[in-house]
Amino acid sequence: MTKKRKAARLSGSQQTGTSTKQDDRTENSSCCIRVTANRHDDVEESLLQQLLGPLSKDIFMSQYFRSKAVHVKSSVARFQGLMDELSDAERILQETSSESIFVWLPSNQSSKESHIKSIEVSDPGAAYALLQAGHATYCRALSHIEEHLVRRLLQDTQVGCGCQHSALARGEVEVFIGASSEQVTGWHMDFQENFTIQLTGKKQWDLKASTVQHPLRGVTPHYASPEMVEPQLKAARLADPNFQFDHPNERNSVGEIETVILGPGDVLYHPAGIWHRVKVLEPGISINISLMASNYATLVCQSLQHYLLERPAWRQLIQGATPLDGLLAELPDIINQFIRETGTNGILPPVIQEGGIKTTEGEGDNDEMSDNDSETTSVAAVDVEIVDADSFPAHYSLEGFESLVLTINPLASLLDQKEIRKYYHGASEINTLESIKILNVNFAGNENHESLVRVIFRTNHYDIVEQYLKKTDGGLLPREAVPLSNFLIHYGYIIANAGSGDEAMI
Repeated sequence: MTKKRKAARLSGSQQTGTSTKQDDRTENSSCCIRVTANRHDDVEESLLQQLLGPLSKDIFMSQYFRSKAVHVKSSVARFQGLMDELSDAERILQETSSESIFVWLPSNQSSKESHIKSIEVSDPGAAYALLQAGHATYCRALSHIEEHLVRRLLQDTQVGCGCQHSALARGEVEVFIGASSEQVTGWHMDFQENFTIQLTGKKQWDLKASTVQHPLRGVTPHYASPEMVEPQLKAARLADPNFQFDHPNERNSVGEIETVILGPGDVLYHPAGIWHRVKVLEPGISINISLMASNYATLVCQSLQHYLLERPAWRQLIQGATPLDGLLAELPDIINQFIRETGTNGILPPVIQEGGIKTTEGEGDNDEMSDNDSETTSVAAVDVEIVDADSFPAHYSLEGFESLVLTINPLASLLDQKEIRKYYHGASEINTLESIKILNVNFAGNENHESLVRVIFRTNHYDIVEQYLKKTDGGLLPREAVPLSNFLIHYGYIIANAGSGDEAMI
């Protein structure tokens, strides 16, 4: 049994203040915005606000997120909770959520841009001995810290609609322990959105804007990994056809190099695609929270794949070009039909748009992110309890349903729990009006058939809703079925459109 641990808080009091004034022209041309926190307030704020205050969350999200780095100069006092958790290097290495620990080795190269060489060490004791001998290490943070910080930042930034799920978004928290000064991590760019907190020690960050917006992969010339050049270069050239795999130059970057010094308590947000080089000035500990998510192209194409796989012709094994000619000829009409029948709420059901299933602070901090292909790893998976759909809060009133056209989402599959169990467990001896259903939405577009939404629910009124959906005479929805109908709209089984010829999604 996993022992529950209280999630680390940043501190008992948060720092806020006002940013330093900057000339608008300087800010527009700069790749890094600089602010200073200058007073304490005992105000409970979002994690994002705690990290970046005095810069407001709204300004950060609208003006700088995914476009410019932000350096917040502050005091380590506001991260006392993290300091207490991460002050013991030996404990970090012993309790890391990583399977192995990376240890940096000094480079023999004399060039100013030497390559990183590292080894993976599975024994925490050996890794700690190498750290004491002067080798820097990095690994994943303790699991309860990682789960808490990633979950809250996903919610605050709405990356992946705020859902911590492999089909939409996930994150990691890495701990960097520097053992000696002058260590340099050479120029590279990441594909994640990153928030770095300097807890102890001091680092110099050199930053430069790149020509790649929303990168699919990182670019890592600082690693001695020639096999990575081709996959990274071809991915970068989707965004910039002239991109060159090299350190920042006129073929892969823009603007001037900017330098920031991170001291204890400082925070640096550095967006995906920004070039950066890091030099240790004083040994210490820093953590990096990285967020990553799927993109709209993947979401739409996987949904379309699900839609196509409902047709026998598209499920055929590939046997040459002739069948493909016919399939491509009909594809435009299928795509138009797909858009009409699904729309935004069919592809991305309201439960996802609103952040998925939310857990409380105490319940959520120890939820483990799973990478297996179990059916329980869905955004809206609720397997610890069966949801009572007949008590679901009503978004649409009975009168509201009069103006809606309800259709079944073609990306949804509804199973009766009896269908799952009867072969191995036999038929139930008790027959009641209540039925238990398993809803899966948008699952056939990935190799493991992992559902974007999966929920188990009980209801006494499914037959009523089913009959109502089959009606063509415009009859009224029975009042007792209003909660279930709202539930099925929320979780993506039913798509609600405005009536009277208005095709705008509700």
